[in-house]
Amino acid sequence: MKRAARSPGKLVEPKAEKKSFPIITLTSYGLEALAQQEITELLGVPAQRDSSQVSFSVDKKEDILFLAFHAQSVRRLLLPFAELQGDKLSFTAAFPWLELFPKEFLCRMDVENVKGAENRMAIAKKATQALFAALEQEEYTPMLQYRRPDIVLRMYFTGEKYLLCLDPCGRDLNARDYRVFAHQAGFKGDLGYFFVRASGFKPGEQLGIGFARDGVLAIEAALYAFRRPAHDAERVDFLFKNSP
Repeated sequence: MKRAARSPGKLVEPKAEKKSFPIITLTSYGLEALAQQEITELLGVPAQRDSSQVSFSVDKKEDILFLAFHAQSVRRLLLPFAELQGDKLSFTAAFPWLELFPKEFLCRMDVENVKGAENRMAIAKKATQALFAALEQEEYTPMLQYRRPDIVLRMYFTGEKYLLCLDPCGRDLNARDYRVFAHQAGFKGDLGYFFVRASGFKPGEQLGIGFARDGVLAIEAALYAFRRPAHDAERVDFLFKNSP
């Protein structure tokens, strides 16, 4: 008795691995809880806080861009994509880090949260050599340029790990561009936002401000109340414009 021939089944393509963009936001000391709350409000994702930092993940590049312009409590935005272990880098598997680099670019390597200039220089050298070697294997051409880089990289020490991060903005986010009434007793935007939220103010309510000075409190309150970006896209020059 002949067996019936088995019809070839359809080839099942392997599912593409879901992309994930881990993010670390650095905050001024004492603003961690507020930053955690704001990130959840803006993006609807859970976030974990630690000393002067909040970490979470997003699935879309657009969320990174949205956060860079709208977050009022964040000092710096970092995308960690590798860990420095000795002289080698261990890259995050689910992070499509190569997508963030053009084929040729100028970059600067800074070190965050490490004491001692010599220590920072040694760590920056190790990280730069390891990263350039990995990029050159993928036919990328990176070059160091400290004055006018296309991309800013940061080695961030969490207290336990040395993480190599891309800084998509290349600048401190708590420095605002609206400072039209500069005052020596003024403070940065993230602290102004902290006072506004600590007062219990909510959109739709009125807020009386006695300590006007350079107007930071009133402006930060208005940005929060009307859900306006903290940074003007026509005035700010974030470096992520140089990424693919």
